[in-house]
Amino acid sequence: MSFQKIGSKTALLTLFSLAAFTPGQAACPSGGIYSPTQAQAGMSVYNDKCASCHNADMSGNSGPALAGPKFQAYLQFTKITASQLESFIATQMPADAPGSLTDTQYKDIFAYILSYNHYPAGTADMTNDGLSCLNMLPYPGKAQ
Repeated sequence: MSFQKIGSKTALLTLFSLAAFTPGQAACPSGGIYSPTQAQAGMSVYNDKCASCHNADMSGNSGPALAGPKFQAYLQFTKITASQLESFIATQMPADAPGSLTDTQYKDIFAYILSYNHYPAGTADMTNDGLSCLNMLPYPGKAQ
């Protein structure tokens, strides 16, 4: 085998090894991915922009449930990640004006949804890197 072929294989293995360590993994907070203050701000925006379709208790109405047994079943069926769910909310909601809120408002709403579902809070506001750290399953909420 020539040196060039060995070098190519080594370089390829190195690239695969580096791909396993993403920046999001290094930036994971030691606690939750949102702050209680952020969740509190999100409650106000949620009540103003989301509750009419998802209900104040997040049980679902014309929009799907965002808490409880139906939400837990959705998480288990889809295996959706926190990043995917937050991205969907930020690009598709509210249904009558998709993408019309600020990035901060969408992150605040998602923090409130996480808080309502008993995902643990941390000390810092949510970041995109932090989203990649959260596992939506197992569902910590009170599924009845």
